[in-house]
Amino acid sequence: MTPKAFKRSVWFVVIFIVLAIGVHHLLILGLRQYNAGGSFDVWNQIVGGKAGAEILISGSSRALVNFDCTAISDATGKSCFNIGLDGSKINLDLARFKTYLEHNTKPKVLVQVGGTGDLEFGGLLRLYQYAAYLNEHHLYQSLVSQLPEMRYHKHIPLYTFAIYNKELVWRSVKGLLNRQTPEMMWPVRPRVRGFLPVDIPWTDEFDHYKRDFPQGQAFEISPKGIESFEEMVRLCREQNIQIIMVFPPAYYEATYSYTKNIGEILQAYRDLAKKHDLEFLDYSKIPITRDQKYFYNSQHLNSQGAALFSRLFAEELNAQYLR
Repeated sequence: MTPKAFKRSVWFVVIFIVLAIGVHHLLILGLRQYNAGGSFDVWNQIVGGKAGAEILISGSSRALVNFDCTAISDATGKSCFNIGLDGSKINLDLARFKTYLEHNTKPKVLVQVGGTGDLEFGGLLRLYQYAAYLNEHHLYQSLVSQLPEMRYHKHIPLYTFAIYNKELVWRSVKGLLNRQTPEMMWPVRPRVRGFLPVDIPWTDEFDHYKRDFPQGQAFEISPKGIESFEEMVRLCREQNIQIIMVFPPAYYEATYSYTKNIGEILQAYRDLAKKHDLEFLDYSKIPITRDQKYFYNSQHLNSQGAALFSRLFAEELNAQYLR
């Protein structure tokens, strides 16, 4: 190769890299402007400092779809925001909470929602939703500690868009063009203050589960999960934030007939509450847990059930903890 040809090749590579970086950042900007009621909308409110509330709901999907912030605010007179994250575990809840605190006014009360599998370690679901937020230190460190290849998504231009093309590019373009058509497949309806209302009746998911797992399942209680919870408690104490642990309603049969170690799981929550002098509210046996009309599957309330439960929870919160 002649010196002139080599020089042209170098310039071609440099121009390509510069263009790739520019397009990458433009697409990231689009995602940060994409507010169509889904997970990006909530992330954008968190990192944009628009999610501040007096009552903050944190946890997995059992926080996301079970705690209706409108109902809670109506009953308590306090602002509410739900940062529940589908598929999350306590370690990712912690990273999301830390990210929230960096950009928003701190809440007066953190409601940390637990479930049968929430003390496991992990919780990586729909990884494409994190593409625009990998510069958030706490989130990135949590993700890369579980999945080292997340480094490629952060440091290689357009890599994440090549991997998650259809999930990301069209959303980014819509964000750039400000075409915010609400996502109607999942979530079923746009989120309201982070809460996801699901307007569907009882499905056959639990029947399929019982056929697949006739003896039920046991769920891990991970030492790393316990450590993450205790770090969250320490953070709240440092920030003078009251923390309340809640085990929300799930369909009774699923909890007490098909969760092999439900006693151990609930005891783990009680032990954490006792050790750290916290309140633990267990709603696993309230009347609605036996009525399918309030659920769309064995673990999640539909919007009717969520509104009913959220009013019940808010009344207890108001009477006992917000005085």
